[in-house]
This record gives sequence, structure tokens and C-alpha cells, in this order.
Amino acid sequence: MTKIYISSTYSDLVEHRQQVYDILRKMRYDVIAMEDYVATDERPLDKCLADVASCDTYVGIFAWRYGYIPPGQEQSITELEYRRGGEFGLERLIFLLDEDAPWPHSKMEKGVGGEKIEALRRELMAAHLLQFFKTPEELAAQVAASVAKWAQERLDADMDSLRVRQAQADKERREMRERQRVVNLRPLDVTHFKDRLRETRALCDHLAEASVRLVSVVGRGGMGKTALASRVLADLERGKLPIPGEERVLPIDGILYLSTRSTGLSLERIYTDVGRMLGEPAAGKLAARWADRDTSLATKVEYLLETMRDGLYLILLDNLEDYLTEEGDIAEEGLRLFVDRCLIQPDGVRLVVTSREEVRLAASALRGARRILLCEGLAEDEAVTLLRDLDPQGTLGLHDAPEEDLRRAARLTQGIPRALEILAGILHRDPTASLPKLLSDEAAFGAEVVEQLVDEGYRRLREDERRVMEALAIFDRPVDETAIVYLLHPWFPGLDVRACLYRLVSGYFVSVSRITGEYSLHPLDRDHVYRQLPEDEKAYAYNRRNLELRAADFYASIRKPESEWKTIDDLAPQLVEFEHRVRAGDYDGACWVLEPIDFDCLRLWGYYARLVELREKLLGRLTDPGLRVANLISLGRAYRTLGQVERAVKFYEEALAIARKIGDRVGEGQCLGNLGTAYLDLGRVKQAIAFYEQALEIFRQIGDRRREGVVVGDLGNACYNLGQFERAIKLYEEALAIACSTGDRSGEGRCLGNLSRTYRMLGQVHRAIELYEKALAIAREISDRVGEGRCLGNMGRAHFDLGRVEQAIIFYEQALEIFRQIGDRRQEGVVVGNLGNAYYDLGQVERAIEFYEEALAIAREIGDYAGEGGHLSNLGNAYLFLGQIERAIELYEKALAIARQIGYRPQEGSTLGNLGAAYLALGQFEWAVKLYEEALVIVREIGYRRGEGIDLGNLGRTYYALG
Repeated sequence: MTKIYISSTYSDLVEHRQQVYDILRKMRYDVIAMEDYVATDERPLDKCLADVASCDTYVGIFAWRYGYIPPGQEQSITELEYRRGGEFGLERLIFLLDEDAPWPHSKMEKGVGGEKIEALRRELMAAHLLQFFKTPEELAAQVAASVAKWAQERLDADMDSLRVRQAQADKERREMRERQRVVNLRPLDVTHFKDRLRETRALCDHLAEASVRLVSVVGRGGMGKTALASRVLADLERGKLPIPGEERVLPIDGILYLSTRSTGLSLERIYTDVGRMLGEPAAGKLAARWADRDTSLATKVEYLLETMRDGLYLILLDNLEDYLTEEGDIAEEGLRLFVDRCLIQPDGVRLVVTSREEVRLAASALRGARRILLCEGLAEDEAVTLLRDLDPQGTLGLHDAPEEDLRRAARLTQGIPRALEILAGILHRDPTASLPKLLSDEAAFGAEVVEQLVDEGYRRLREDERRVMEALAIFDRPVDETAIVYLLHPWFPGLDVRACLYRLVSGYFVSVSRITGEYSLHPLDRDHVYRQLPEDEKAYAYNRRNLELRAADFYASIRKPESEWKTIDDLAPQLVEFEHRVRAGDYDGACWVLEPIDFDCLRLWGYYARLVELREKLLGRLTDPGLRVANLISLGRAYRTLGQVERAVKFYEEALAIARKIGDRVGEGQCLGNLGTAYLDLGRVKQAIAFYEQALEIFRQIGDRRREGVVVGDLGNACYNLGQFERAIKLYEEALAIACSTGDRSGEGRCLGNLSRTYRMLGQVHRAIELYEKALAIAREISDRVGEGRCLGNMGRAHFDLGRVEQAIIFYEQALEIFRQIGDRRQEGVVVGNLGNAYYDLGQVERAIEFYEEALAIAREIGDYAGEGGHLSNLGNAYLFLGQIERAIELYEKALAIARQIGYRPQEGSTLGNLGAAYLALGQFEWAVKLYEEALVIVREIGYRRGEGIDLGNLGRTYYALG
């Protein structure tokens, strides 16, 4: 515990000292006072001064006695204690008896002593911000408050130091662009590894076998699965296989360590860390390829494995049981696809998995999988050796214990390494325990010996050590000392966390990384300790819920400033805070954590699947109806972007009903606007306009200019889809003016992009490019990945219009990387279709067809009717070029039906022109003229000058053919 020294004269302040002593002990401080060794003013000077120097803070209480002056000294012990505290830099908290306080004359020193105490009091008043007391109760309250303030200030300083260290680590991470051959820390620094020669050889042999893609180490908790994997991989970091008596090398290009209890396991994490392992330019390309966990994940897995195909890379997936379903399948879709694909690829990546449960693999993949079962503990001889090694100084009675006692211990623990460690830990922490006594209680050993010994070891810990273990169980990830101090501070401000950690580490209860200085629990210990925490709901009590909330507060306190939110790594504190609040049942609080990072960060950066995962944890659990509206709207937006528009509509409609019920006008307007966008996606333009107009009326009524501008721009999109380009331009310009006036940079970029697109349709391509460049600059400035991708795609279309096809392809490919990275299937389909157009223009028709068919599949998957019609029409063009005229006409007619069904005039006009070309190719000139004339009416109606020129040219050629 934190040590506090109480200094004062004794005989005049007995009651005062006692009350201060009692209240500090209740606060869990280790209080050092003269009562502990002599209840008199004539206490031993050397011991007093040594005790002062050993403490963390000094509490000085002064009335009107100067106190005992030891022989050979000119100052009293009380004054010497005060000055020793200053010499050693202790915080000195000073309390003086108020001059107006009633005080017996018998307790007021006269003569030289009286002069000295008055001088000392004057010095104290000049040198310190002190407090005056009149009664013992008042003094105790003042001391408690001052000590609490001091402890909080010290904690605040520690937190400041932690933030500085994290900022430096982030800076180093950002600057690290070179390849890192080994990424992340090994889950375990193996110091006591015995036997397992057969299993070690098996693991080495499997990893060296070219046909093996996955080796799983399976066994109950505590068997040493992680230790075995870490032991072998530690040597493989140096390119050697740790087989005794053999010199075998296995050159490894990279090793990636992942664990459910530290880094987490997901395809997203693998993508990020493989990028660190490969360095640039591969890291940048991987970042651009990353996508969400839907059907596009298979493509992402293929790209990731292709990137690593030219080397030999090992990836450890530690404690995979946390991610398995009851049937043994990997629950996380991306991770499951990655593992499945690794098993059938010919080279590149090899996986090492540790798990308490067996991982179910597809029968076709078993050829590349090997399994090592750790179903038995160490052999008896090796268990005895490990027990002796766990007591290197001979202080636990193990190193020199009788052989038979050690062998009996090995048998009772079943030779399980973790059980042997706990046995040593119990002896380390309990000075009254001995090996013979422990072995005499066979009830502590049994079938579930590890779990029983974990319970026994936890029970024998000191109370303060249990608190530290409980803090680590709450965090459930490696953390440093400051985090533990912060967590426990409200209940145990005086607890000496550092001393507890040192004892727990030396007693094998806690692990520490010497590289990061972070502490963690073995998974078995964590699960047991977490279950011991009180589950009551009392406010401010020491219980599981309040500890989870305090952990959430810790991560809230180390958030980065909003100006530094550049990547998802910068939001790590918020994402961990969210999980703690969910575990505490504080769903409303968890929702508030998401609100600032939802639209302008996670959504802007394309983490739609992550948003769905987070938001769905709150469904049906929020009590604040306003938050329910916000949560449903966010889910709707995410699902819409993922292509599940019908599902998005249901969320919007549910949110709309709640917003109207509670009179939330802003929420109502947002729901209506989002419904408009969803119906626009579905090609139901008139319904979309109706929703937009309702939303616009609300935002104008309540004076919400920013949202008014957004809806005005959305109305422009609807007019654009109807081919009403001039009206669309007016709306976009109005929306742009609002965005500029409200400082909405995202809206400004969006409006510029929309204006550019429209001017391009009107044939003003150079003007369009200028506007696209401005929009692109804004998108990159604010990290708007969606906006950046759209600008790049539209730049490609503009350059295509100017005949710069190769340049257009470059822009398309850049846009495609972004949309695949963020999982925007709708925009991915658009760009894939545009790539088809580019290759068609280059005469590579077969390749163009591949792109068109891929784009068509995406459009049908996500219900993008306008996109489906456009891709069908483009496919018709390709087949017409190949001379398959009947097939082309069939495709055109399907496209035309869709365009008329959804009222998309530009698409209707272009498809009519394409049909005219098909009938012209068949020699049916009159029918071709009719179709061209219909198309010409539409393009003139919508003001599409470029299309008008094309249709006039086609009519001219057709009339020429007619003679």
C-alpha cells in the first residue's frame, strides 16, 4: 500500500492522531505512526527518520507543543521529521490547530519550547498551503480530503505520463514504414519449459513439411499450448528449428503473433499486421484492398494470400477457442474464410493455432492440416524438474524437497504445467504453507486440478493482491500499472499496486512483458477471478458493473484529441470503452461513445461492417428513445452502403416511428431523408422525391441549415436521375452555398462532385474535371474515403469522354481499390462497369464482357436497378460488337424495361439509341430511325448535349443507308 507518515507531538494529540490513523487505514493506506512502536514523545530518532524517508507522503499535525528534543539535537523529533520529509521530496500535508480553538493550557508549551513551536508554526504558514482544525473529527476529514486530493494529483500525473508514452508509441508506429519481420509480441516469454520433446519435434516437423498449411495444438487450459507454440516460434525467429541434437534451419520471411487476449483475431487485423510485416509498397496496397466481411471477403482473402505467396510466413492464432461456435466452426466470417483458404493454397502462409477446443475444418482441407494433442501433462521426471526450477533460490521448499514429495506433487497435479506453476505460487505467497501440507489436502487436487488450484491460489492471496488480479480480469488485455491504479483508485486509493504486481509476477500469478511493461493474466485465471467479482447493482460499490464502468472511464480519459483522428487505430480507446460499457450493461453510454465517431470517422472511412457489429449490440437495449433513433439510422446507413437496401428501409421506418412518437423533429427529418436515398437506390425516384421534400420542410422549419443543404443536394440527385440536369445544377449550387456557409466540408465536396458529374453529362467535360479536382482535394483533406473514391471514378469518366482511355483506367483502378477496401458494393459495381467501358473502347471486348458481368452480378446482389439496367445495356453493346445481334437486342430490351420502370430517362434514351444500332445492323432501317428519334427526344428533353450529338449522327448514318 501507499505509505503515509503521521507526524506530531503525542501526548497532546492522542485522540486527533487516532482518528486520522483510522480514516487513512479505511482508505487502504499503509499508515506509519509512533503508536506502532512506542506511544510516547520520546521515540527513537533514527527509526523515525528512516520511516519518514520510506513513505510516499508526510502528514504533519501541529498544536502548541514543540515536543521532545533528543540528546545532541537542537530540534525536536517532530521538526526533524518534517525536515526529513522535505529532504526526500515527500509531499508534506500540514495541519495546524486553529488559534481560536479551545485548548487546555496544560497542552501549551511554555518557555523555549513555546517560542520554538510559535516560530515553526510561522514558518509552516509561510511555506505551505495548510489547513486549520479545531476538533479531531474536523482534522480527520481534512486529512482524508487532502490525501485524496494528493492521490488524485499523483494519478493525474501518471495518466499524463501514460498519454505521453502512448503518443510517442503512436508516432513511432506511424513512422515505421519499413518491413517488420516479426510483428507483435509473442503471447508468452517462455522461461520454464520442460519436456514436450515429442510435441516439439512434431510441431517442427509439421512446419518444415511443405504440404502442411495448418498445425493446431489442442488441449485443456493450462497444458502449455501457448508455451509450446511460443517456444518453437521464438527459435524460428532466428531461422532455427528447436530440435535437441539436430541442427535444422527453416528460413522464415515473417512471423505474425495474434491472440484473442491481446491483439484480437480478425481478418481486418491480419490485413493490417501483414502490411506491417511486408512494409511498403505492399502495406499501402493491402490497405487499399481491405474490405468488410460480406461476400467480397473471399476476394480479399485471395488477394492477401497472393501477396504472401512468394515467401514463407508463419501466423500464430492463439486461444482460438474464444472465436469458435459450439460446433467448432470459426465464428468470424473473414477469419474463417482466411483459414479455409490457407489450407488449400500451395504455398506462402502456414498457420499455428492453439485452442482448448478442436477447430472444425472442411473435409477437403484436412490434407493440409495437422493436430498435436496435449491431453497429458508432463512426464513425472520432467514435472519434478520443473518444480525445482520454479524455486531457483530454494525459498519455497521445492528445490531441495524430498524426491518422493515432488513426485507425489507431479502425480496430483497430473503434470499440468500451469498447475505446477500455481502450486509454486501458493508456496510463494503463503509463508505458512509447505509442500507436505499442500499435498496432505488431496481435496485441493482432482479431475479439474488446474481450476481447483487456481481457486486455492486466489483464496490464499492477500486482499490487496486479489484486488489487482480482479483489475486485470476486468481489463482482459495486457495493461500497464497506471491502468490498474486508475481502475482501483475510487475504492482503494492507497493500494500499492506496484508492490502487488511484483509479488504476483514472482509468484507466477501474473505475467509481464519486459518489452512493453504490461501485465496480464493466464486465461484460466482471468475467467476464475472475473467470476468472483460481486454482481450486485449497488451504486458506487465495488462490484463487476462499476469496475467495468471505471475501466470504460479509463479509456475515455486516454482518447486522442479529435484533430488526431486519422485512422481506426486512433479510435482504439473509444472502441475498447464501448466494449466495457456493453459488459456493464450501460448501453446508452456505449451508444454515446459511438455518436462522435460514427458518421465522421467509421462511416467516412468505410468501416460499415464494424458499425453493424457495434450497433447491433445495442438493438433492443437502449432506454433513451433519441439514442434508439440514432442507432437505427446508423444501422440503416451501414446496411444501405453494404447493398442491403431493403433491410436499411426497415431500420429507417422503425426509427421514423419512434422519432414521430417522441417529437424528435431532427430525427424525423433524418429518417425521411435516408428513406429518400434508399428509395432512390431502388430506382423509385418519385417516392424518393416525396420523402426528400418532407425532410426539407422539417429542416427549414427548425432552421437546421446543414441538414437542409444535404437534402437539397439529395433532391438534385433525384433530378439528375430523371435527366433534369438544369434543375439538378440549381439544386446542387444551392446545396453548395449552404455547405460553404455552415462550414460543412464533406457536404461541399459532395456538391462539387455532383456538379461535376452533371456538367460532364452536359458535355462540359473540362469544367467537370476542374470541379472534380476540387472535390477530390476536399475528400482527401477530411479523409472521406467514399468521396475520394467517387471523385476518382468520376475523373475516370471525364477523361474517358475526352478519349484519354488509359488515363481513365488509372483513375478507375484507384477508385476500385478504395471501394473494395471500404466494402461499398454499389460504387464497386459502378466502377467495374466503367472499367468494362474503357476496355471496350480499347477493343478488348472479351475482357470488357468480364467486367460487365461482374458489375451486373453486384447490381443484382444489392438491388441496384439503375445499375443493373446500365450493365445490361453495356453487355448488349459488347455482344453487338461481336456480331451476336439477337443476344444484344435481348439485353437492350431488358435494360429498357428497367429504365422505364424506374423512370430513369438518361438510361432510357441511351438504351433506345443502342437498340437503334442493333436494328441498323440487322438492316431494319425504318425501325432503327424510329428508335433513334425516340432517343433524340429524350436527350433533348434532359439537355444531354453529347447524347444529342450521338443520336443525330446515328440518324444521319441511317438515312444515308436508306438512300
